[in-house]
Amino acid sequence: MSSAIVTGTTGSPLLTSKSLVSLPKPVLVSSRTPGILGREIIHALGKDPKQWRTVHALSRSQKETYQSNLKHDTVDLTLDARVMAKQLEGVEAEHLFFAAYLQKDSDEESWNVNGAMSANFLNALDITGASKKLKPVIVTTGAKHYGVHLGCPKQPMEESDRWIEGEGRPSNFYYHQKRILSKKAKKSN
Repeated sequence: MSSAIVTGTTGSPLLTSKSLVSLPKPVLVSSRTPGILGREIIHALGKDPKQWRTVHALSRSQKETYQSNLKHDTVDLTLDARVMAKQLEGVEAEHLFFAAYLQKDSDEESWNVNGAMSANFLNALDITGASKKLKPVIVTTGAKHYGVHLGCPKQPMEESDRWIEGEGRPSNFYYHQKRILSKKAKKSN
């Protein structure tokens, strides 16, 4: 049996949802308002209580009734890691889906805020000890950044393409989040 944690579960439903029930073991899923992706993940996991014993839905407030294996935990990802750790006491799993995102007016603000949310959340899991049980940690992002708005892109575009960054390019907080996660993974082995 598995368990999961999901934040940002107050979003609008998607027209379709891909099943995640084939994932093994407990899962910690994290996203943030508007939480469309996080909401869909918890509902997919919630459909199979035999596979997913407990799914923690993390958000600042609960907006709907959940399946019996879903548990809402009030967590604010914009807080300091120590404060967030208190909110996360008793919340743990083996898998983490991090889909947290906060829209800001500029690329630089998005870089700072979303990077801080990622780092503080991972640090909060270290403080509670929940990070010791984590195996895969998956950062999900809501959009791709191929730079089509900056000129003619390479064709075909592929996931393995180099990141579009550097002088004259806007900062992309996805890259920042992935680097934070990579650094944390190297420290944790």
